[in-house]
Amino acid sequence: MASKTGKARAFAFLIYEDSWPTWETDLKGLHMPTVVSPMHDRDVYEEDDKDLGHIAGEVKKAHRHAILSWGNTTTYKNALATLEPFGVTHVEPVTSYSGYCRYLAHLDDPDKAQYDPADIVTFGGAVPDLSRKLNSAEVADMRNQILEFIRSAQVTEYADLVYHTLDNGLFEWTNYVETHTVFLQGVLSSVRHSLAMGELERRNAEINASDTDALDAHGITEEEEEV
Repeated sequence: MASKTGKARAFAFLIYEDSWPTWETDLKGLHMPTVVSPMHDRDVYEEDDKDLGHIAGEVKKAHRHAILSWGNTTTYKNALATLEPFGVTHVEPVTSYSGYCRYLAHLDDPDKAQYDPADIVTFGGAVPDLSRKLNSAEVADMRNQILEFIRSAQVTEYADLVYHTLDNGLFEWTNYVETHTVFLQGVLSSVRHSLAMGELERRNAEINASDTDALDAHGITEEEEEV
């Protein structure tokens, strides 16, 4: 049960369309950032609940989850008062906006019914945050993937790396690249220098080989040429 004295910038609540058929019009009318989940019509009870008469595996009543946001923190009382005219009787403070946005489609709950994030509905300029905070091991693994890509593709420009992440929908890569600019520019500069030195050595080798071929063509040895 959510605390009735806590504060938060956003509060979550449930929408049952049979008892609130005008939810879209009503939420639009608030002119507040609102994010609404796809219809959850395949959720099931995970445990038996004799008091409520539910059994494990029973399909829950179809519903939507929604998040209503304020510019600053607000109270449970104020959040509930905003939604009570529409029949909402319970709100829950959102402690992690990103985490709850991901919950709207069960992105982090593979054992639950999965819903398409593309079906998330927004009002009032809301932008759902579907990004996931990676743990240290995942960040290290992603860093290694980016470095291997730089090496194998011989990337030398920061912009090219950024555009590659955007063009290929690698949004977690994009976030890493944006927040590790100095490190990656150092790597790219080193790759650029190594490639330039390699090209210089190749050209010098070609020149030396050309000179040797010319001497051979005239029957002159390198020792004779030096004299």
